[in-house]
Amino acid sequence: ISPNDVYLEKESQNTQDNATVYYSIAERTSWRKIILLTSAYHMRRAELLFSEHGRRAQQQGRIEGPIEVYTHTVITEPF
Repeated sequence: ISPNDVYLEKESQNTQDNATVYYSIAERTSWRKIILLTSAYHMRRAELLFSEHGRRAQQQGRIEGPIEVYTHTVITEPF
């Protein structure tokens, strides 16, 4: 992965905000894939929220087709 293709979002206060920010960027940039990195403890919640945001954005016509969300667990907490 090229460093130019990496976006580390630091503004959000919670996972809900984080998903909102990423899908907003996806709408503007036509992203088709998101690689989500988080801890094993946090992964299930993150997957659910990102899936929910993706479905909603697609139903509202803000994005065309699904955005693939790949998940990877990190060994240590990233924050």
